[in-house]
Amino acid sequence: MKIFLPNGTPYEVPPEPDKPEAVSSEAPQPYDYKDEAIEAAVQCWQDKETEGIEMDGRLAAAVARRIAGWMQIAAQAYKGVEFYRGIIDQCGASIGIEAYTSDDGTVQEDVLALKLPELVQKLVLDNRPEPDPLPRVSL
Repeated sequence: MKIFLPNGTPYEVPPEPDKPEAVSSEAPQPYDYKDEAIEAAVQCWQDKETEGIEMDGRLAAAVARRIAGWMQIAAQAYKGVEFYRGIIDQCGASIGIEAYTSDDGTVQEDVLALKLPELVQKLVLDNRPEPDPLPRVSL
């Protein structure tokens, strides 16, 4: 999974390590991103505008804790995005080729999510039962 850091740098999120099956009742802990966050914090002292500043280990650790929290939040958000994108892709696949076709007629590899509301509305309208031509009157 790839996320983008606040400075725009792409970052490949490492997969969560396989955990041995345990008989613990505790919920599994999410990946902590500690190592990656420390690396990002240390890189702050390698930037051009900070190269003359002596690194402070306590400050680097505090920055790393915050970066790790942001990375966890970003990773969770991305998992949510992937989940809902999967639902959108399933809906588009059910609709068919129209969900992959651009306005200029080219067929795309992925579902065009922006077209789905229009296509669903068309499907609903096309499948509504025809109203009775004359109202029924009971005697």
